[in-house]
Amino acid sequence: HSTVPQQHFCSRAVERALAEQGPAALAEQPKIVYGCRRGLKTSMEKLNILARQIRGLPVDKAILQMEASSKKFASQICQVLRITKTNAKVHNNVADPSNLFVLESYVGKGTYEHGIRLHARGSSHRAYHPKAHYYLKLQECKPPAAAKRESPVLFT
Repeated sequence: HSTVPQQHFCSRAVERALAEQGPAALAEQPKIVYGCRRGLKTSMEKLNILARQIRGLPVDKAILQMEASSKKFASQICQVLRITKTNAKVHNNVADPSNLFVLESYVGKGTYEHGIRLHARGSSHRAYHPKAHYYLKLQECKPPAAAKRESPVLFT
């Protein structure tokens, strides 16, 4: 066993980039902000429907999508989006949080609690209470330039 404390893989990658290219290389990289919510009392399948819905969207549009959704856990994902957007400005020094877009939005399996489901005539079976984890990754991007829309070509 070595007495040197183990470093996280990312910190070694950052140190390597600093040694090779200098601090300017890190400043050029887009900033990435992470957020998660663990132990949501729902199945992965139900939560994944919402996670797929906001992939690749700007943060503000993703928040609007979750507010308009009638699903039960859309409010939880909306909270994660808002908190991560706030953390981007406070902790990650993102100048304009509205320039963030959803890079990754995925679901992980949590612990499954087991219980007893009672039936008639004294019979019982095992009941499953699933839990899921929700993970979010936001990336900063420059706002797109206003693209000039061409009029459609009509064939006569």
